[in-house]
Amino acid sequence: MMDIYISCALFEGFGLSLVESQVNGLTLYIPSNTSKNAIISDKVTLINLENEEGIINKILNNNINNRNKTRLNNTCDINYFIKKIDNIYKKNRY
Repeated sequence: MMDIYISCALFEGFGLSLVESQVNGLTLYIPSNTSKNAIISDKVTLINLENEEGIINKILNNNINNRNKTRLNNTCDINYFIKKIDNIYKKNRY
């Protein structure tokens, strides 16, 4: 489960992983020299690999779609697991 995809490739031909990430709705940060043919969504931000501070600021200041955060909060909680295990034991009582 991911919310963003960051590519630091100095060179990438077509970039199938970039297309797959976009199809899955991720926000992408990719080098500015990436082939424009691999850009198919408006969630792509081109980055200059020589400007580390600029990359960090772009990522931190972007309103990233946390589509997985709710799912994680609901399922990666100790109370959630306790209830699930408790229900399993209750169902299997003889």
